[in-house]
Amino acid sequence: MPILHKNITNATDIHNPKWLSTANNGDYAWKNEKGELESTDEIVLPAALNFVDASIAPPTSNNGDIYILSSGGSVNAGWGSVAVGDWVRYDGALWNSITPQKSTLCYDETADTLNSFDGSAWSAIGGASGILGISDASGAYTYYTTYTLAMAAASSGDTIEQFGNITETGNVTITIPDEVSINMNGYTYTLDGSDNDLFIKNGVGTKTKFINGTIIKQNSPTPNGGGNGLTVTQSAELDCTGLTVISDGTAVLNFNTTSSGQGLITKGNFIYNGTNTGFISFIEGRLDNAFINTGTGIIRVTGDGLYNSTIYGAIATTSAAVLKNCIINNTLASVGLTLSGAKAYNCNVYSQSSNAIFLNNAVSECHNSIGKSDSGVGIYIDTGKTYNSTGISTTTVGMFVNQTDAEVSFCTGESSAASGFELRVGNIFNSLGKSTYNNALGHGIYVGNNNGTVSNCTGITVNTSAHAIQAGPVNRNVKISNLKGKGMTTLIGDKAINIQTNTADNFGNLLIG
Repeated sequence: MPILHKNITNATDIHNPKWLSTANNGDYAWKNEKGELESTDEIVLPAALNFVDASIAPPTSNNGDIYILSSGGSVNAGWGSVAVGDWVRYDGALWNSITPQKSTLCYDETADTLNSFDGSAWSAIGGASGILGISDASGAYTYYTTYTLAMAAASSGDTIEQFGNITETGNVTITIPDEVSINMNGYTYTLDGSDNDLFIKNGVGTKTKFINGTIIKQNSPTPNGGGNGLTVTQSAELDCTGLTVISDGTAVLNFNTTSSGQGLITKGNFIYNGTNTGFISFIEGRLDNAFINTGTGIIRVTGDGLYNSTIYGAIATTSAAVLKNCIINNTLASVGLTLSGAKAYNCNVYSQSSNAIFLNNAVSECHNSIGKSDSGVGIYIDTGKTYNSTGISTTTVGMFVNQTDAEVSFCTGESSAASGFELRVGNIFNSLGKSTYNNALGHGIYVGNNNGTVSNCTGITVNTSAHAIQAGPVNRNVKISNLKGKGMTTLIGDKAINIQTNTADNFGNLLIG
C-alpha cells in the first residue's frame, strides 16, 4: 500500500520544496506566470494585538500573542532576539519573529487600522494615523505611538488627541507641558504594574484641559506607596470635564500647589481603589465641581479648598482648609468631616459608622451645614464655632458641645434616641434642642458638666417626663436665660441648677452670668 503524505509522522521523511531553504520566514509557495513553483513574500501577516514600543517589556505574553515592534530606540530583553520593526508571535516560551519586507501588510487590532511597511517604518494605509495625534492649523495630524513622544513634540496651545485605548507596563511618568491640553475622546489609558506617578501637570497660571476619558493606575507593586494617578502642582489650572482617574497607588489625586488656594481643577471624577486606609488624596489648590470616591482612605484638604463637590468617603483638614457646598456620604469608620481649624459652609454630611462633623480646633467654623449620623453625633463641637447648622443622630445626641471655647448659635440638635443637645461646658445661643425619643431621658438639652451657658433657646420633647434642660447624673451648674419649652411638664429638670444671677432690665436686656 502506498504511503500517503498525510500518514507520515516522522519529520525527516518529509521532503521540502527546493526553494524552501532560501525562502524567508513568512514566504509561501505560488505558481508563477511561467507555471513554475516558487516562493514569494507573504504580503499580509496575521493581525497584531497592537503596534508597540520595542524598548518596553511585552504588554502580554500569552501563547499566540502577536505584536508589531513599530518603534523604540532599542529592544527590551523581554522580547528576546528580535529587531525593531519585526512582527513577533509568542509560542509559550519565546518570541519568534518575521522581518517584514517592503509592502508587507498587518492589521493593528488596537488602533483598528491596516498598516504597511515601507522598508523602514510602519504606517497606516489611507494616510498616516496612530493612537495619538496633534493637529496643525489646517487640521492635518502628526501621529505618535506613546504619550511620552507626543508630549515631547507638543507646543504651547496644542491639544493631544487619543484615538484608541492604550496600556503601558513600563515605569512611565507623563509630564504635561505648559499650555498643552489632552482630549482622550472617550478612550482609556492604563499604566499597569508601576510605582511611578502617572500624569503630572505643572505650571504657573496655565489654563489647559484634560478631558473626556479614563486614566487607570493599577497593580502598583508597592502597597499604599505606588505613585499618584494625577499630580497637579504650582498654580496650574486644569479643566477635567469628563475625565475619570482611577488609582490604587499612593493617591488618586495629589493637588499640591504653591500655596493655599493656588491653582484650580474643575470637574473630574477621582476614584481610589487600593487598600490604603490613610490619605489617598491631597487638596491644597481649589477643586470645584468634582466627584471623589475615597475607597478605604481619606481625603486631606489643606487649602482653599473643596467646592461644589460630591464625596463618597471621609475628609480630614488643616487650618487653611475651606469647604463650600459639598455633599459627603461616608460609610467608613472615620468621621465624615473633621474640621481641624478649617471652615465649612453649606455642606451636607452623612456618616454611617461615626460622627458626621467634628470640630476640634478653637478657630474651626461650621456654617449652614447639616451633619447626620446613624451611629454617632451629628455635629460634635469639641472646640470651635457652629452657626445656623443642624446635627441629627439616630443613636445618640444630635449635637455635642464639649469645651469652654465651643460655641453654637442658631442651630438645631435633634435625636430620635437621646437628647437633642449635650452640653458639657461651652455655650449654646438661640438654638433648638429637639428629641423625638419617647422616653424620660429624651430631653431637649442634656447638661453633663458645670458652667455651660444656654441662652434664648428652646427645648422640644415628645415625652412629658423629659425636660427642656436636664442635667446628670449629678447636679450640674449651668447659666440658663430666656428658655422656652414644648412637650414637657417641667421646663428645667431637678439636676440642672441655674446659676444665672443677673436679671433682665425693663427693656429685656440681660448680662449673662
